[in-house]
Amino acid sequence: FPSAYNWLKHVCSKCPLYELFEDTIPHPPLNIFRIPYQHRLRLTKGVDLRGRKAADAAFWFAMSGVTNPALFDELCTITANELERFGTRSSCKPKHVLQMVEKLAAAGVRGMAANRVFRVAAHCLSFKGYKDENVIQSMEKGWFGFHTERSLLLLWRFSTRQRKQRSFLQTAAEHWEAGSTNIASLHDVSHEKSSWWNAFDDPTKPLVIDIGCGFGASLLGLADPTSADGDKTVERVGVSHCNFVGADLSRIGIGFGKSVASRWGIDGRLQLVVASAETILEEAIERYPGVVKLVMIQFPTPYRLVANSTSVERSDDDTSVPSDGSPRYNSQLPANKISGFMVTNDLLKLSHEALKSDKTTNTPGCLLVQSNCEDVAVTIRKMAVNTGFEWDANQFVAKYDGSI
Repeated sequence: FPSAYNWLKHVCSKCPLYELFEDTIPHPPLNIFRIPYQHRLRLTKGVDLRGRKAADAAFWFAMSGVTNPALFDELCTITANELERFGTRSSCKPKHVLQMVEKLAAAGVRGMAANRVFRVAAHCLSFKGYKDENVIQSMEKGWFGFHTERSLLLLWRFSTRQRKQRSFLQTAAEHWEAGSTNIASLHDVSHEKSSWWNAFDDPTKPLVIDIGCGFGASLLGLADPTSADGDKTVERVGVSHCNFVGADLSRIGIGFGKSVASRWGIDGRLQLVVASAETILEEAIERYPGVVKLVMIQFPTPYRLVANSTSVERSDDDTSVPSDGSPRYNSQLPANKISGFMVTNDLLKLSHEALKSDKTTNTPGCLLVQSNCEDVAVTIRKMAVNTGFEWDANQFVAKYDGSI
């Protein structure tokens, strides 16, 4: 077999395309005919990824935790070529163009290839008379990306139905990341055995913890020096000098966030871990060398709202149903604020312990809570005050458009 292997390698070396995949011919007994996907894209020029397939592939690769930036650049190039080929045809509607660039932006693509595809998309939309000039301008100026409204909305829509994609994600991860992804535990919610506190470039920096981080969108924005801005509480902490860690029970969300962080080059200050809220706080208290400056609890899944309840302070055991037997609430939500709801007194006590004042500056840490459900926000605030937190009235903003 070694002789046959050497003969095959000698014959292949005569081919003008040999240098493209020279390093991919492994030593026996591995499969000598396997060509990595990025080289396959170079050889085929994406002819088998017509229409929006390349953009769809980029999104699914990101969801599968793929970290190779060259692959995403190739997919951006193929998408741009496809838009130049058919983007101005009558059969291609503005919504089709938007869907393609939204998928790419949500996948966290960046760089020259990404900017090119966004510019081509802007030209197609202008040609078709698309009315939203702000979207077109953002693509032309290079502002369109991961943290734009359209791509974040796409991620939110995906998160509401992610379990339906389990089979596809398992197949994709197995196909392209064999050996680096534990397929059997893709949806396992057990805690990862990792020393995340040692993975930072400088583990002595102040720490920001995001509990229930989902896809890590907030932390990706805070950790990225090109996009960190916004909330007054976050600005007061000084995120430019912090490390960040996010915890969630979804391996899909954590894998996606790690993929983007790696490709953006910020994984030296951002770590995402499959862990419960209590576990990540306990580890921060016991193991993290620096001080914890900020704990964020953002939009926790609200507990059930009984339809006929007119008071925020309804009974905790009110899970009654009408006489016809139909429930008054969404049965998939936590039963009430003390049964199944993520934010508990124990969790807030751990947060309070983690946020003890920095003895060097005597600066207290902050707990940032966000919710779009008024009763949930009020309940968490009362629980936090009872736990020992001081409520900063200047930071509590009530908007009567449905958000708190």
